[in-house]
Amino acid sequence: KMGVKDDDWYVCFHVREGDHRLTYRGPNADVATYGAAMAEVVRRGGVAIRMGDTDMTPIREETGIVDYAHSVRRADWMDVFLWATCKFFVGTGSGPIHVPGTFGVPVLMTNTSAIGMFPSYSENSMMITKHFHDSTTKRELSLAEALERRVGWNWSADFSRQGVEMRDNTAQELRDAVVDMFAHAQSSTAAQRALDDVDGDGVDL
Repeated sequence: KMGVKDDDWYVCFHVREGDHRLTYRGPNADVATYGAAMAEVVRRGGVAIRMGDTDMTPIREETGIVDYAHSVRRADWMDVFLWATCKFFVGTGSGPIHVPGTFGVPVLMTNTSAIGMFPSYSENSMMITKHFHDSTTKRELSLAEALERRVGWNWSADFSRQGVEMRDNTAQELRDAVVDMFAHAQSSTAAQRALDDVDGDGVDL
């Protein structure tokens, strides 16, 4: 009913946004910048499913792009089902980013601010960081420099106290990261693998 056929594969997106935590905005991003990444999923024959809740900015639905966050069919159990069965998950530093990996689903963490705090979530998972610039020189910090400063370990929006300006990933960078995920993600979803497994008692899962 949402336009996803039985034999379709899909990639789920969750982009944290809003000012509901004014001192905790480092993980936020603009969902509009993910349009090219979603279009890349559609171009390869998949469906891009945007997850979240009704407080988030709506996106325009078109062939292959589903704004599940604003769907009347959104439900807690469906959230878990989508996290568990997507080809891979694209997210930001928010609660949902922690779930797909528990099912063995590869994760692409984007617009990562606290870059020192996130290990790889599952096999073939990847991370793309925000850009950190020295407020005085305007020079972009290397990963090593960001980790040497508190900015690499801080969720707070108040990076200015640390002399750092933080800039989001561009639409092109997000698309390129999704292209890389296709090159590295496993060909089958975690749910499909689980259905082929047998537990210790010989009972089909």
